[in-house]
Amino acid sequence: MVTDETPPFDNEPSNRDLVIGGMLSIGGNLLISIAMNIQKYALMQLKKRGICEDDYTKSRLWWIGIILMIIGEIGNFLAYGFAPATTVAPLGTTTVIANAYIASLYLGEKVRWQDVLGTLVIIVGVFLILTFSTTRDDRLDAAQLKQHLTQWSFLFYLVRSILVIS
Repeated sequence: MVTDETPPFDNEPSNRDLVIGGMLSIGGNLLISIAMNIQKYALMQLKKRGICEDDYTKSRLWWIGIILMIIGEIGNFLAYGFAPATTVAPLGTTTVIANAYIASLYLGEKVRWQDVLGTLVIIVGVFLILTFSTTRDDRLDAAQLKQHLTQWSFLFYLVRSILVIS
């Protein structure tokens, strides 16, 4: 017998899904870091050749960086389909760490002791979040979403945010 009921969501992703989501997130973020450094390198080359930096869209290297960034963001987006935000979001710090060290290796930027300390703090923080956060992937149906969006606390936050922005 076929029913119109939606099957309940499985709130616990499998270990396989967590690994896939984590790898997509890390890979996507590494690609984003590489892309940002390629773009910065392209801008440095334009400046070195005496070409106005406003003409960066004419640089093939800059466009390669944009394409890599888009691919990295797609990987990051896909990661949320396999693992919950409590797993994927902390792994976004991969971009910060990789960017600092890639820029040091390929663009000649200096790594200061504060950078190393910051890297260690980030790694410890990500480890703690991944270790102690839940892996449940709570998904809301339309009725639950409507209920959350009509709560006074959310409406107050929304109005306050709009007032602050305007």
